[in-house]
Amino acid sequence: MHKFNGWVILGTLVFYLASFPLPRLFPLAVLLSWLVPILNWQGLGSGSRKQALLLALIGITGLSIGAWRGILLPWQDMLATNIPLLAMFVAVSFLALATPNAKGSALPQGRRAALTTGAGIHLLGAVINISALFIFGDRLSKNGTISREQASLLARSFTAAAWWSPFFMATGVAFTYAPDMVWGRALVPGILMSCLAVGLSAV
Repeated sequence: MHKFNGWVILGTLVFYLASFPLPRLFPLAVLLSWLVPILNWQGLGSGSRKQALLLALIGITGLSIGAWRGILLPWQDMLATNIPLLAMFVAVSFLALATPNAKGSALPQGRRAALTTGAGIHLLGAVINISALFIFGDRLSKNGTISREQASLLARSFTAAAWWSPFFMATGVAFTYAPDMVWGRALVPGILMSCLAVGLSAV
C-alpha cells in the first residue's frame, strides 16, 4: 500500500482545493487525510506511534467529556480542523521540487554580503521554506561544512519569516488556532520584526 502514499497525499490537496467551488468534495479530502497515517502506521517509529496514540486518547477523552456534558461538536470540528494546515504542508513540499542546485564561483565577502545573504534566505525561505536553507547552506559550505557565524545568520534570517509568511507552517498554525487572527493585520508588524531580526543577525 505504500506505493499509493503519494497519490493519497496529492488527493488530499486536490480535493481540498476543489471543495471551494464544490463543497461536496470536502469529505473526500478529509477521508484521504486520515488514510495517510493509517497507510504509514507501520513505518512510524515507536516514539511517534506512542505520541500519536497519547494525543488520540486525550482527544477522545475530551470529546467524551464534552458529549457527557451535552456538548456535541460537528464532525468538521472533530475531524477536519487541520485540513487547511495539511494542505499547506503538501503544497509547500511540492515547491521543493522546483529548487535548483546551488553551485557557483567564489563567494562575496564583507558586510554587504552578510546583509544580502540574510535578506536572500529570508525572502526565498518565506516562499519555499526549508529548501531555501539547503540551497544557501550548500552555496556557503566549504568541504561540506559552514562556519558558526554562517549557520547563525542563515537560521535566524530564515526563521524570522515565520512572523509574516503565509507559506510558513508556524504562520499556518497561528491562523488555525488563534481566534479571529487575520493575516493582513499581522503582515506589517511581522515584516518590521523580520527586518529587525535580519539586520541584527547580519550585524
